[in-house]
Amino acid sequence: MTRTVRSFRLRLSRIKRRWLQARVIAEQRHYKDFAFIHIPKCGGTSLTEALGQAIKLHDTARERRAKLGAERWDAMYTFSLVRHPYERTISYYSFHQRTSYRAKRVGELSLNDWVREALHSDGRLRRITASRLRPCWDYLVDQHDRIIVDDVFRLED
Repeated sequence: MTRTVRSFRLRLSRIKRRWLQARVIAEQRHYKDFAFIHIPKCGGTSLTEALGQAIKLHDTARERRAKLGAERWDAMYTFSLVRHPYERTISYYSFHQRTSYRAKRVGELSLNDWVREALHSDGRLRRITASRLRPCWDYLVDQHDRIIVDDVFRLED
């Protein structure tokens, strides 16, 4: 019984998340004059809340441009925050350690072991973290490796 309830809640939360994501894209397509590309662990949650956005979107600039259309994308002000790679990795590791649903997977791994496991193993941790640990650059460029956002701000600045 508990498993069925948990499964149902998970399905509802996915539906809600997709609906909120679609709402944000629709707002940007029709009402907003800007698009923020939120790179994980780069300080974007605070900025997203300050902007009044309903949900965090961790898509790349290329994916967002495809959702909004190239013409709309070019007409908008687009920006992102980036962070030093080491600081970002440490932040992500700390997040995994203190979050209960991730803590079981991180366990007692040191930072070095966690990075090694996340990037080089075939396990579940790699599937979860490897895409989030990719360089900030990957979130900001098109298929020809040209930056397609108007401004990029460093979190440290």
